[in-house]
Amino acid sequence: NGTTSELQQAMALFMIDRIEDLTPERIKLQRNRLIKAFHPDMGEVVEDAYAQKINNAYETLIKHVK
Repeated sequence: NGTTSELQQAMALFMIDRIEDLTPERIKLQRNRLIKAFHPDMGEVVEDAYAQKINNAYETLIKHVK
């Protein structure tokens, strides 16, 4: 179903194998690492679409974590 696929894509983007091991804090840390890794100041140019993709994946993961 769409939700499962969306969750799987979010987990892949965040390089997560098991959602059972996650906490909201760990998800936030990983989101920040991803955004920082592709920040223009780091020499990489992050497209707005990629940053939006990271933030959408973050929201999806947060909804599935207790």
